[in-house]
Amino acid sequence: VTDSLGCLEPGCYLHDNIQEIDLQQGFVIYPNPAQSRLWVSVAPENQHAPIHLDMYDFNGRKVLSNSPLSFPHSLDIAHLPPGIYLIQLHSKGKAIGTKKVVKM
Repeated sequence: VTDSLGCLEPGCYLHDNIQEIDLQQGFVIYPNPAQSRLWVSVAPENQHAPIHLDMYDFNGRKVLSNSPLSFPHSLDIAHLPPGIYLIQLHSKGKAIGTKKVVKM
């Protein structure tokens, strides 16, 4: 039996090493997990192009879309239900990267 976030043990997502703290994929999301607000920062080489953000729930439904962004960028996620989401940044049709975030 799993909980609402797909964990076999309650709270297992808190120990999933989800913390995204490097810029190797072009951007950083913090804090992660988050309750009401997320911050997104991009690597300096990506800050000059127009960047678009899409956020998807774990069923693939787009739940948030912002563009163009300035950085660091703040996202209000208080209205979203708890769960696992994917954030994708792209610029000029090219993906910068996709990261997983947990909404508590």
